[in-house]
Amino acid sequence: MRDINFFSQYTQKRRDVLKKYTSLTLVIIIIFSTSVGVFIYNYKKIKSLEARLDLLKEYLSSKDVKEKLNEYKNIEKKAEILNMYYSSLTRIIDRIDSTDNINSDVINDIKNVMPKKMFITSLNANSREIYLQGVTVNRILIAEFLHNLKNLGYFSNVNVNVISKEHSQTDNLVFTVKCYFRDVTEDEVE
Repeated sequence: MRDINFFSQYTQKRRDVLKKYTSLTLVIIIIFSTSVGVFIYNYKKIKSLEARLDLLKEYLSSKDVKEKLNEYKNIEKKAEILNMYYSSLTRIIDRIDSTDNINSDVINDIKNVMPKKMFITSLNANSREIYLQGVTVNRILIAEFLHNLKNLGYFSNVNVNVISKEHSQTDNLVFTVKCYFRDVTEDEVE
């Protein structure tokens, strides 16, 4: 014989409700446990980082570190001053290099355009001009020498300053020539 249970619907509903509450309770417990675990982990991590931060602050406030920091600042100031000197020296060297007009090529070219029977006795030069003093036998050779100097291309202006007799016993002429380099402006010539 078979038993008939008239309350099975009620007991089944109750089991279903109990299953739902159990599942919901289990989910809530898992979420709560996870939240508590994360909170505990973060709390320990924060405390660990705070301890490390305190150690670093203590290290940074130590006497050795302060001395090294002051030494570093002094070295940094010295390096800044040296960089200023370096840039100044670089500008000076560049300026010297740019005004270095006299080299062996210029002197050799002057020697090569000199006519025979002409001798240079003195050569003075600076960054803007060359003074040549020499001896020759006549004025035509001086004019030829001036023409040749102008054609060299180094000079913007070539002038004869003085022509005079060497002394009364000879016919030799002493002359002085002033040559302005090409990169010198006209204001500097005057």
